[in-house]
Formats: sequence, structure tokens, C-alpha cells
Amino acid sequence: MNTQTQFLRRVLALDAIGTGTMAAGMVLGAQPLSTTLGMPAWLLSTLGLALLPFAAWVGWLARRDYSKRSIAKPVWLLIAANIAWAIDSAILILSGWLPLTSIGMEFVAVQAVFTLGITTLEYVGLRRATQRVIAHA
Repeated sequence: MNTQTQFLRRVLALDAIGTGTMAAGMVLGAQPLSTTLGMPAWLLSTLGLALLPFAAWVGWLARRDYSKRSIAKPVWLLIAANIAWAIDSAILILSGWLPLTSIGMEFVAVQAVFTLGITTLEYVGLRRATQRVIAHA
């Protein structure tokens, strides 16, 4: 396995671990987080439950072999989903739909920035992996 593929797989694994950890925290700590963040407990637990299978999917992507160009399509889907999550996070902060506390706004902003950062690394890793495949085709 080449270095570019290893980089992508490690970044995907980091994304899966981060997403899974955040999801578990949202599910298990929904009630106390609700007060701290200014978000309804039902919303936190619902988002956490939705993120658990998403994290598992990203973990599955981290175990894939990216030596074939066609396998890149699910990673492009992940990149699009991550960008949508970050945009939705910004909308949540700016819209005032929820009575977010200042800590809640910081939480939403920090996880959105983390998501964009990991997405950038996934993009770089995917480009490196697919360029290597094209070069050896």
C-alpha cells in the first residue's frame, strides 16, 4: 500500500473516531449538554444517534483499498456531507433558531471548523491517492 493511500486511510480513521466520540457524547450526555449548550436534549440525542452509523460508515471507508479510482466516489460523498454539515452549523449559529448559549455557539463553531479541517485533509488524501492511480494506469 502506498503512502498516499495510507494518509487517506488515517485521516478517514481520525474522522470516524472523532465523529463516533462526538455522537456517543451527544447521546449519553444529551440532558446535561442541553442546558450547557442551549439545544434541546431530543435534538442532541437524535443527532448523536444519526451520527453513530455515519461514523461506522466512515470507519468502513478507512479500511478500503484506494488503489482503484472507482472506490473514490464514497469519499467524495463524505466530503460533500461534511461540507453540508459545516454550512448547516453556520446557519444554526446565525439563524437564531435555537437559544444557543455562548458555549453552545462555540461548540457548534468549533466542531464545524474541525469538520472543515478534516474534510480538507480527506480531499488532499483523496487527490493524492487518485493521482497515483491515474499515473500508474
